[in-house]
Amino acid sequence: ILQKIRVEMPSAVSDPTYGLVDGESVDQWKVAKPKAHQKLFVSRTPYMFQITIQRVTLKEAFTSPEAMGSFIALVYGEVRNAIELSLENLGRLTLSVAMSETSDSNSQRIHLVTEYNTERGLTSETTPPALTAETAIYNEDFLRFAIMRMNNIIDNIQDMSTLFCDGELPTFTNRENMVIRMLSGFKRRLETVVEYAQQLGMKIWLYDEDNWPSGYAGGKVLKENPDYCGKHLKRIVDPENNQVVYHQDYTLWHPAYSESYYPDMLNKKATEVFIKYTHQIYKERVGQYFGTVIKGFFVDEPGFYNNLQLIDIGDDGTVCWTDEFPAYFLQRNGYDITENLPHLWDMIDENTAKIRIDYYETLCDMYKENYLDVLRKFCEDNSMQLIGHLHYEEFLHYHIATQGNFMRALESLSVVGLDRIDTNPEKIAEKYASSAAHTCGSKRVMSETYALSGWELTLQEMKRWVDYQYVRGVNMLVPHAFYCSIDGERSKECPPSEFYQNPYWKYFQYYAEYTNRASYILSQGTHKCHIALYYPIHNMQAIYDPVNREKVISKDKEFQKLALALLDYQLDYDIITKSNLLEANLLENGRMKIAEEDYGTLVISVCEYFTQEEVDKIEEFIAHGGKVIFANGLPERFAHLNTHPNVLWIKERLADKSYTFARE
Repeated sequence: ILQKIRVEMPSAVSDPTYGLVDGESVDQWKVAKPKAHQKLFVSRTPYMFQITIQRVTLKEAFTSPEAMGSFIALVYGEVRNAIELSLENLGRLTLSVAMSETSDSNSQRIHLVTEYNTERGLTSETTPPALTAETAIYNEDFLRFAIMRMNNIIDNIQDMSTLFCDGELPTFTNRENMVIRMLSGFKRRLETVVEYAQQLGMKIWLYDEDNWPSGYAGGKVLKENPDYCGKHLKRIVDPENNQVVYHQDYTLWHPAYSESYYPDMLNKKATEVFIKYTHQIYKERVGQYFGTVIKGFFVDEPGFYNNLQLIDIGDDGTVCWTDEFPAYFLQRNGYDITENLPHLWDMIDENTAKIRIDYYETLCDMYKENYLDVLRKFCEDNSMQLIGHLHYEEFLHYHIATQGNFMRALESLSVVGLDRIDTNPEKIAEKYASSAAHTCGSKRVMSETYALSGWELTLQEMKRWVDYQYVRGVNMLVPHAFYCSIDGERSKECPPSEFYQNPYWKYFQYYAEYTNRASYILSQGTHKCHIALYYPIHNMQAIYDPVNREKVISKDKEFQKLALALLDYQLDYDIITKSNLLEANLLENGRMKIAEEDYGTLVISVCEYFTQEEVDKIEEFIAHGGKVIFANGLPERFAHLNTHPNVLWIKERLADKSYTFARE
């Protein structure tokens, strides 16, 4: 639109306001109404106004001559008011433009190449040397910089402030003399993406962090309070005095590519600071799109990062801790954990199993209450969902170390997810995630897929991994990743990129269409299977040693082999938790109903530790006609059922080759 405007003030007239008396008024337009002359080169003039008329008003207009007269007067009044308001705005805009054109001292001419060289510290003496107008157009980094800078300028043309304009109206000033108020690059990029997505009818999930794992707000959480750093408890043995000391210390785990440390997932105040610097900032920028264009937030690999035993940062053999944990534990369990700390490291007596289970379940409760559930509440309060995945989904010893109880932590996600981070098929991560979704009523199961698959990944392999995961319950795929650039080290960071850098990008549409259709079809209807595989997390918690985790790892291998064997025989199952079992509705036809699922057979692998309420529920299930299979011998607690027709067990623990033979 090209618009040229000239404003003339009206001829001097007597001001009737001086002679007003009570009960009289005057139309100010008659006193100070400017005359606006404009030459327009537009396809639609400012005088084309849309007026909304209610259907009932339109019908009433045709009932009588008087009603039609009132209707015409109504329309005329609306149009006249709109025209007069438009003229007033045009007059203000023109005056604003005229004033800004006189402010030569504040004008700004932008030289993109010079700005780029200055920002990057490039000169004729540096390596690489400063860019010139001739070399800049071939430099990928400069082109990104230039596009970003020009978008900033375009954005500010609509948002700038001159000496007269109050900031609420757009101004039209020639480029040579435009005074630009710079906005942050983040705001420009974010709003551009969201607005463009709205135009295309796309939906957006917001990543909640600078880098993984979620929770540290790019380091701002610990900058606000260094004591928000994650904490652990370490047992220190003095062999000379035969004394044991329990020492609380910080967990010095760095998030990816960050100098900051990871915060305390058990500290609600740290979570609130995280939200302040992430979710609230997004809300200020694009909150009007929450629940419509923006579907929710993606949380990435939160949890406890002490005692991973991957790199030596001085926390091997520790347990997760926080200042408020003893009081929280006492309130939940009715006894003091600080008086029972030796049980977390040593098998002392018959109370050890219960104390360990109580500790890790309390840890999970506190984690959910102070971190995961806080994030979900923010999303739900703003008509959104919490999506994402936790970390180390594949192995039970990490289920304990990083989440307390992995399956229960998954229940805090609106859309349950996992991270398929390699191409090893001998894992059951998909079944953990899909089972949690099925038993808590989530229709979608998300998988972040293809990270670390390598640049050799083909479209055929990508489809194969879609099929592999979708028959295991996944029905929503998040491809990792689409890189804007693979310059330098970026080409080695969790490759590949499925974007334009890859030769198969021009064929990606076919893969996407297949995956979209499969996702849609498998999200319809209700999943049904007949087998429930009991999640042995409490048995694992009872024998978990933070120093030596081999007992848990060994039993986890047995559990995974059983789970994989069932899949090999195409016997679908869901992994159910203790809370699923205790809350299940037992039907008279021998079925166990959990959410929308109902199971006729319960398979139990590791079964050393059972509470009385578990035993009672299992016996009640058998009495209703349900079948129970013990994969590692009949436990002593169920010895009285050794002749029951609905109870089956394998008399001796299956050796490795027995499992292999069964799978063959």
